[in-house]
Amino acid sequence: MSASFLIRSLAIAALVAAGSAHATLVYYTDLAGFGGAATSSVVEDFELAGPKGVALASLSHNGITYTPYAGVPGHNVWVAPAGYNNFGTPTTASSVLTANGDEDWLMSFAGTSAIGFDTYLNKYGPATIQVFGASGSLGSFTLNQDPTTIGFWGVTSDAEAIIGVRWTTVLGGQINTGIDNVRMGSLNAEGPGAVPEPSAMALFGLGLMGLCLAGRKRRALAR
Repeated sequence: MSASFLIRSLAIAALVAAGSAHATLVYYTDLAGFGGAATSSVVEDFELAGPKGVALASLSHNGITYTPYAGVPGHNVWVAPAGYNNFGTPTTASSVLTANGDEDWLMSFAGTSAIGFDTYLNKYGPATIQVFGASGSLGSFTLNQDPTTIGFWGVTSDAEAIIGVRWTTVLGGQINTGIDNVRMGSLNAEGPGAVPEPSAMALFGLGLMGLCLAGRKRRALAR
């Protein structure tokens, strides 16, 4: 096998690796960890979203559309103003997105590499949170937390933009679940300890192979 043929083969393999790389999702259950990975700001706190206390067939506000898949008497979302006492937490101090019935909705938006929000659960079970990109489902996360506290959930994607997040919980029609303070942003610059992506690693290996072959050729000529 000639050196030039081997180099061409390795180059093709590197290009294939670069084209087939998938988005890597990293999940966070605390705002500090999410903040260390991404620079974000609150894009929706539901204080001006509404109307409040009304079953809505859908809600679009500040670049995000919330499409419900459950609710009573029909599929709906519901913006609960401050002062609600039928969540797992004590009386709410701000507006929270919930539903009139079980909570199950899809948040859709233009695209981001980082999204997170405050979370409200109940005692009946965890939340299932699905993440979507243009290619379809990117991953799913099961969120457990003390239902008497306000939690946090976030996710970052290193390659494919996130364009949707689905929130599904258990028996929200009995005790509300919901979200608040939706954050979006971008990944921070990679630190010195970052692991190269597969495409970068393949190209690096190609360079090393080329140097080895060149050295082997020089040694052969010197004999």
